[in-house]
Amino acid sequence: MAERLVSWDWSLLLFLNGSDYAFVDEVFWAITKTVTWLPLFVVLFCAIVRNNDWRRTLLLVILLAILVASTDMFTSGFCKPFFHRLRPSHNPELADALRVVKGYRGGMYGFMSSHAANTFGVAMFLTLLFRSRLATLTLFLWASLSSYSRMYLGVHYPTDILCGASTGFLFSTILYHVYAKFPMLASGNKSQDAARGNLVEYRHADMKLIPITFALTIIFVMIRAAWLACMPCT
Repeated sequence: MAERLVSWDWSLLLFLNGSDYAFVDEVFWAITKTVTWLPLFVVLFCAIVRNNDWRRTLLLVILLAILVASTDMFTSGFCKPFFHRLRPSHNPELADALRVVKGYRGGMYGFMSSHAANTFGVAMFLTLLFRSRLATLTLFLWASLSSYSRMYLGVHYPTDILCGASTGFLFSTILYHVYAKFPMLASGNKSQDAARGNLVEYRHADMKLIPITFALTIIFVMIRAAWLACMPCT
C-alpha cells in the first residue's frame, strides 16, 4: 500500500511539474513568491481595519501572525527535520524526469509544505471571518495556485501539499474558535456578541475589492511573464 501511494505521488507530481514554455515558467515563478501578493495582503488588511474597531483589529492581526508562525514552525521546524523526506528536486531517482525552473531546488527536505499550510491556513481563517462567497473563492484560488506552483517548480510532492493544507485548515479553525471566545472586544454587549458568534458583517464593497485585486495581480504577472519570456528572443 505504501509503495502504491509513493508511486501515485511521484506520477502525479511528474504530470503537474513544469512545462516546455518559458512564459508558464515565469508565471509560476512569480506566483510562488510572497512579494507578488503584497497588494492582496494590503487589501485584506484594509478590509479588517475598515470593518472592526481597534481592539478587534489588533486581536485579528495577532491571531493571523500566530497562525502563520505556528504553521510554519510545525511544517518547517518540526515535520521537515523529523521525517527527513527529500524534496523531489533533491531525489536522485527523479532527477532525470523532473523539470527544474531557474535552477531552484529549495531546501533538502519537503514534508510538509509550509507554503500550503500558510496559504490554506490564512484562506480558511479569513473565510470564516469574512463569510463572503467572493472572498472565499478568491482566497482558495490564491491558496491553490500558490500551492500548485510548488509542484510545478518540482519542490513538493502532492502529499506534501495535501498534508500542509490539512495542517493549515486545522490550525486556522482552532484559532478562529479562539477568536470567537472574545466577544467582549467587539462591543459592550457581551451576551449579544456571543449569541452572534462574534460575527461582523463585512462591507460588500470591501469584499468585491479582494477578487479585483487578485485578478489585477494575475494580469500583471502574466504581462510580466510574457515580457520576460520574450526577452531572449529580442
